[in-house]
Amino acid sequence: MFLMASTKNARLRGLLVSLPVPLTLILWSRPAMSITAGHVLGIVLLAGFFWGNWLLYGRLQLPLVVSMGVTTACYVVAGSFTRRVGMPPYWPALGCAVVWFLYVVLLYRPHIQTVPPARLPPWLKAAGTFAVCLFFFSLAKTIGPALATAPLLSYFTVIECRKCLQTICLEFSRYVIAIVAFLAVYRMADGQVFAVRAVLSWAAVLASFALIGLLGRVLRRARGAAGQPSPA
Repeated sequence: MFLMASTKNARLRGLLVSLPVPLTLILWSRPAMSITAGHVLGIVLLAGFFWGNWLLYGRLQLPLVVSMGVTTACYVVAGSFTRRVGMPPYWPALGCAVVWFLYVVLLYRPHIQTVPPARLPPWLKAAGTFAVCLFFFSLAKTIGPALATAPLLSYFTVIECRKCLQTICLEFSRYVIAIVAFLAVYRMADGQVFAVRAVLSWAAVLASFALIGLLGRVLRRARGAAGQPSPA
């Protein structure tokens, strides 16, 4: 949260919010936790939370408090409904996340927005937002631990990046595959000590970043060959 508040680069902020650092800390504190479809669903709901705030606040010009209230209610209702009817199988949920990634990559165009000067010091924003995030931990029994821990950075991200939400949404959606790869490798390394599972999972994250860059270069060349304008 401190790093996100300190940087002025909107695309870098999108990358920072996509790093599975909170997820790593949660798994470190609970090494017996198993990766389920709920974790994948939590990532999808988190992306929906960001896009919903961009639609309500960025496009419809609703107050930020109203926008966050509506998207939070949708998040909790969706999580509660899924918990009641039962989680989908893990691998189909993972496959849907991969399809979403491929769809976003094919349509991706960089949208760079400026970040306005900060009015409050980063440490104060981070501390206040952390207190708000504790609210979601109290919902663990209602919507499930996996869903309750997903939006740890969501409030801070929306508040801090409210002027560049479209960039955050695009970058986070593009980097979803890195989080999915982290979850998949961590699940497949079940039975190993936490350190080994974490190293393998983060290696998958770095490999995903390389794949995203490679696909981006290939698509730019293909668009250039087809005579389409290549995004900067």
